[in-house]
Amino acid sequence: MEKNRRFTVEITPAVHRKLKVMCAMADIHMTETVRRLLEREVEQPSILKPKSTKQKQRSGAEAM
Repeated sequence: MEKNRRFTVEITPAVHRKLKVMCAMADIHMTETVRRLLEREVEQPSILKPKSTKQKQRSGAEAM
């Protein structure tokens, strides 16, 4: 089994509060929830998906 590495990230108090409440309601540790979110994003990175054509057109028009 691979050893875990520590990862520190700063979030706003509001996001922390929402995450804490969400995890408490689901009876899941915050670390496990964040770990699952990160693993899912790394497996299928939505942040790396290309922008839609409409967004690209808007960005191009703003540059003019």
